[in-house]
Amino acid sequence: MSKGQVILTLFFTVFVCAFKAQAFEVGFCDRMFIAYQKVAPEHNGLTCKKRFVKSAKTGRLKEQAELNRYSDPQFKILVLSPKWSTAYDISTAEIARDFRNSGIKANFTLFNYEGNEVEAGAMVAWAQLKQFDLIFSMGSKATDFVSRNYKNGAIPVVSACSKDPIAMGYVDPVLMKSQTNIAYTSLNINVDTQLAYIKSKFLSDLTDLAIIYDTNNTSSVVTQVKPFLSLQEAYKVKVSEIGVDLKDPNHNLERKMQEFVELEKSNQAKAFLVTGSSELYDNVDLINVYAQNVPVLSVTPSHVEGGERSVFMAIGVSFESNARLAANYAKRILMHKGKPGELPVGLVKAPDIAINLMRKPDEITSLPINFLEDALHIFNSQGEPMKVGGLIMSSTQL
Repeated sequence: MSKGQVILTLFFTVFVCAFKAQAFEVGFCDRMFIAYQKVAPEHNGLTCKKRFVKSAKTGRLKEQAELNRYSDPQFKILVLSPKWSTAYDISTAEIARDFRNSGIKANFTLFNYEGNEVEAGAMVAWAQLKQFDLIFSMGSKATDFVSRNYKNGAIPVVSACSKDPIAMGYVDPVLMKSQTNIAYTSLNINVDTQLAYIKSKFLSDLTDLAIIYDTNNTSSVVTQVKPFLSLQEAYKVKVSEIGVDLKDPNHNLERKMQEFVELEKSNQAKAFLVTGSSELYDNVDLINVYAQNVPVLSVTPSHVEGGERSVFMAIGVSFESNARLAANYAKRILMHKGKPGELPVGLVKAPDIAINLMRKPDEITSLPINFLEDALHIFNSQGEPMKVGGLIMSSTQL
């Protein structure tokens, strides 16, 4: 018996001894209905079976749900996530919508292991016993878990809503494929491309950029912060780090942002850049207040929303775009049109641009016309949708 089989057997034993399924109302389905309406407003064909899984060992109730439950499914799919996250909700809903629109009958089982890797492993072992057809590792931590613990496992895995697997060391940068049971997609685009868009097409006089990141989010540091730091000289932009531990009540985000605001009098010469962290997005209201009249940008277009609770502009890969790419990889694997280990790292080539003009600083008097033309989403100066998914909403004005 191989080491991987021993680990799986151990995990399964823990799972059988520790868990007992019970029918309860849970928040998972409520969250998914909200997310599904966001990505698929044209219909509400989502079905969701609500469940808890109770741990006899800890007494804790673990959230589980089943989406689009068919009596005769073609495929059974596990979506493994490490925590509650709006980003994961949107990504999962987009994947479910994509499968439904493709006419594929797939039952999705959602499991939030809340950071407990023993329970994550137990769930994977259970999925293997029940002969699940595919696993989505939802989020960078879940992808890290399967990369360490389920490489060459029996069930194919597709990563979603996860940072660059090459920068994280999961994939050889020359081969650009895993040669394992895991097919990787990336929520990142080339940082060089992002900075080029910001500097050459938007803020041509940019001299100072402050990157705000969560110090607990290792993947953001590796795939976003460090690459931006390496490009300072090439783009003649000084990159400052504002690392904060948002779990610490004394994180001093306000003081650190204030120091950057006071660097220069010209607000057009500098900007804040928020990394792809759900914890940071949960605090976007505070970030906007502390930024005063300095532009707040993001590497994640999904951080741009209607109303005031939004960053000004984002250039990167949206959760929806990455989810569609992950769904495409999953369908190719399930239909035997590609093997997970032979699929190249899934990259979204052209960046998604999203703009909320309600969050535009007064000093920025205009935007390049190509930005408005190329933007995936635009919200007007009242925070109302003007362009959604590339489609112009004729009833709204700038």
